[in-house]
Amino acid sequence: MEAFFFHVMAAFVSCINSLASLLALEGAAWSCEALPRSRPGVMAGSLGDFWFAALDIERRRGALNRRLRRLALRALDRAGRSARLTIIAACVKPTGLRLIARAKSSGSMRVLMRRFVAYFAVGAGTHALHWRPTVQLAAIHPGRLPLYRSYMKRSLPDSEDVATMKPRKNAKRLGVRAGLAALRSIERANAELLGMDEYSARVRRYVAAHDAPADDAVAFERLCLAIFAQGLSFDAVDKHREALRSAFDGFYPGAVARISARRAAVLLQEPIIRNRSKIEACVENARRWVALTDDSGHYLARIAGIAADDHPAEGWPKLTATLQCDFARLGESTAGLTLKRWGFFTARCHPGSQRLLRRLGYVNDGPPEKVQEFVAALAQAGGKDPYAVEAALALFAAVGPCKAAPACAVCLLNEGCPSAAAPNAAVS
Repeated sequence: MEAFFFHVMAAFVSCINSLASLLALEGAAWSCEALPRSRPGVMAGSLGDFWFAALDIERRRGALNRRLRRLALRALDRAGRSARLTIIAACVKPTGLRLIARAKSSGSMRVLMRRFVAYFAVGAGTHALHWRPTVQLAAIHPGRLPLYRSYMKRSLPDSEDVATMKPRKNAKRLGVRAGLAALRSIERANAELLGMDEYSARVRRYVAAHDAPADDAVAFERLCLAIFAQGLSFDAVDKHREALRSAFDGFYPGAVARISARRAAVLLQEPIIRNRSKIEACVENARRWVALTDDSGHYLARIAGIAADDHPAEGWPKLTATLQCDFARLGESTAGLTLKRWGFFTARCHPGSQRLLRRLGYVNDGPPEKVQEFVAALAQAGGKDPYAVEAALALFAAVGPCKAAPACAVCLLNEGCPSAAAPNAAVS
């Protein structure tokens, strides 16, 4: 019997040593923070007093960003107080939680971990992660406790490294692969904010509004809507689209060109955007459109001929200059918007999309055409329509946390965002 007991104890000590070695190897990759001790009067003596616990999120992907790691530590502190257990030290890494605690039994530890998951879910709200259903527990011999505590202390990140490591990493231009991962997070966030049906409908409308026009009537309509949107927004113009289409005879250039000054004055009484200058510009542009049509009877044939000798990587400068020359009340900005709604993707970038990508560090402060090149690269790599990708980015910048005044603290992308890591990052 003594020999059997000796072999059992030897095997147990071997297991403890293996666990300590594993902890020492894993230490460098963890992002940790020690929790304050509670109830120092609780005495430890038996083997069951000290426990090591490990709990991972499902699929073991690095989904615990900086904000969620802080939330996990707060949830663990609440769970410890609720279960009346002492948390000696805790580490939260991107894939899960590690901790050392005092408890009389493994059952008490499981109660602690269940309460931790509950408190974490309440704090995370709609962004709650799924934790694995089982927790790994190991009892710690009192003689080995200094080794475990030393490991936890070594795992604490240096304050200077925390402040400088992330910006240095994100100062480099990130690739399309990283951009695709961010895009998936953005699409999920948009669906949560708007609802999947509303989000999908908005993306479809955006893509449809930028399809290559089927004929001159569609192209001329988009030209006129770009003029009416000056000083307003396309959302405001879309509310009057049917009324405008009726007032301008379906936007057929020949029909609009025949609108007289008398009828133009009558249009000012219609339930449309009542701006005399814009109405007169649309009528004048219809006359120019008809005059500039080629032998085929289509103005778009003229555009196609010029586009063949233009430079999309530079934002279609020849086409932009052509539209400014051909039509009235058409500055460079409106000409670029018109071309983009004719299917020339790099003619102009969405300001919200540009702001978001610059904050995330995917593009620098170069020309807007570079933003469109990156969006197109994302679309090609992900098998998506470029306008659908741009719509997702623009919506996240409009209704999500990355508005003109960003709320970095609640943004799902703050872990890898240089703007969020900056000292003056918004926290509201």
